[in-house]
Amino acid sequence: MHMGYIVKALVLKNGSTPFRDWVQSLRDRKARQIIAVRLIRIESGNLGDWKAVGGGVGELRIDYGSGYRVYFAKVQQHSEESIVVLLAGGDKNRQQNDIDSAIALWKEYANNVSGFLGDI
Repeated sequence: MHMGYIVKALVLKNGSTPFRDWVQSLRDRKARQIIAVRLIRIESGNLGDWKAVGGGVGELRIDYGSGYRVYFAKVQQHSEESIVVLLAGGDKNRQQNDIDSAIALWKEYANNVSGFLGDI
């Protein structure tokens, strides 16, 4: 039985956190709250509406405002909990660019080129 996920954010070598930077840039407070609630649900094991977009990256779909998207990857652990790594965010307007960026970030991390996992 799956218990839940540990949610972490990708932190780049330069110290920036693309996902956190994106959330903090959102002017819509309700959007930030909806995203925060979604992350709590993920911790309890419920990914909700999502789809794979390639390169080991998934897209959480948030049906609010301009169609917010959160890009993530899952890392299997030996324990029952897996890690969900938050890579970046965006909306429907720049969806393909955001997907390409998230896949590139994950590829760099997975190849040990840059970054580490930090708290969100």
